Amino acid sequence: MKVKFWGTQGSLPATVNEKTVRDKVFMALQAAQGYQLDTPEAINHFIDEELPFAVRGTYGTNTSCVQLANPGGDVVILDAGSGLRDLGLHLVHSGVAKQPTTYHIIMSHLHWDHLQGFPFFVPAFIKGNKIVIHAYHPETEQCLRTQMSSPFFPVDFDSLAADISFNIMEPCAPFEVGGYKVTSKAQNHPGTSYGYRFEKNGKVVVYSTDSEHKQEAYEEGYPFIEFFQDADLVIFDAQYTMADATFTKANWGHSSNVMGVELAARAREAGVRSVVVVTETIDEVDRNLRLADEHPELRLAFGLYPTHLDAEQAERFVDAVREHRDRLVAIGEVGLDRWKVKEEQDRRLQRELFRRFIGLAREVDLPLNVHSRSAGHYAVDLLIETSAPKVQMHAFDGKVGHALRGIEAGFYFSVPPSIARSAQKQKLVRALPVERLLLETDSPVLGADRDQRNEPANVVVALNAIADAIL
Repeated sequence: MKVKFWGTQGSLPATVNEKTVRDKVFMALQAAQGYQLDTPEAINHFIDEELPFAVRGTYGTNTSCVQLANPGGDVVILDAGSGLRDLGLHLVHSGVAKQPTTYHIIMSHLHWDHLQGFPFFVPAFIKGNKIVIHAYHPETEQCLRTQMSSPFFPVDFDSLAADISFNIMEPCAPFEVGGYKVTSKAQNHPGTSYGYRFEKNGKVVVYSTDSEHKQEAYEEGYPFIEFFQDADLVIFDAQYTMADATFTKANWGHSSNVMGVELAARAREAGVRSVVVVTETIDEVDRNLRLADEHPELRLAFGLYPTHLDAEQAERFVDAVREHRDRLVAIGEVGLDRWKVKEEQDRRLQRELFRRFIGLAREVDLPLNVHSRSAGHYAVDLLIETSAPKVQMHAFDGKVGHALRGIEAGFYFSVPPSIARSAQKQKLVRALPVERLLLETDSPVLGADRDQRNEPANVVVALNAIADAIL
């Protein structure tokens, strides 16, 4: 089962403006330093293989429209936001729309950002096509007709050449479309929206946009837990930050990415889908590989801890990363540590080892988990100098100005529970974009209480402390 996103923006389309384009050009030029880009082939390879999608492409822009792939069958579309126009143009250019085809459009609700693309859907203007609009709201046909009536639109709904029909059902009635078994659930949103669960060939996709989950979401037996159960993919409404969803925009009918992760995790029997295990000395590699064999939910990260100043061990790590690259999610912890490493010759070796791992990360296309205790300025400088492509700064203890330079370079910053007792980290999260913050525990250390063992469950302590600091 494949899913194609044609629009994910909430409320209204978002244009790619001058600042966005300039930022992307800046990040691309910054990443290109050190590459030989003297032919069109080299440039195209660099764009396609080295630049992250967020730099070479873009997210969002269009409002809600998602396509469920259905090779050889009817076209299945979820919502008719402005992304429906791009989908229609793609269908024309690919030849699908040039022959009689049946299109199923399943509506979550009738707010304008979910139906504004329909008047621009080219297959609706082609005779021989059949369009079936599935919905639970009785006013669906009236709304689509009204937005195409004078004085709002120059082309009347009845002028459309396709055969258009409406399948208006009782709320939450199950149905089938394009070979998909579809069940649904009413959602907390002004005017009521509906989430859909699609099942086919042993795969499950849940489309749950425009839904607000409040305090009762944390209670046992919350109905969306079962709705999300065993889904291979949950498409979830994350329009707001946790702070906005909880306070300033409560009751507006939307949710946050934090709530989405919370519900998806609880939907699984154990509540946890995968765990990342970090290896910091070469002696741990074989042990952690065996653990991962015994427990498929474990994910591995290999790296030489910065205080282990051993070039031979570093090279053994390089070999291990290359050998087991497909089993790894990151390289780390690696980096700089000026708190324990005091001698200048040792610091030079530490810097060269860090540079070695940065090059390795680029070679195998893995993120870096970066340790920078008392060395934030130096670590950020080296990462920018070497154009490190994917960086997570672990428990960063440096100044805000250095962190903001990392943000400009695309870095993420992970925050442990120790933020609850750290004025420096509270100041840091207030200054950084919330979408660049990650949660971590660093168990058994960096807990909220310096004298007590930190536990993985304390990740919620970090989350709450971030919300408190921002608000």
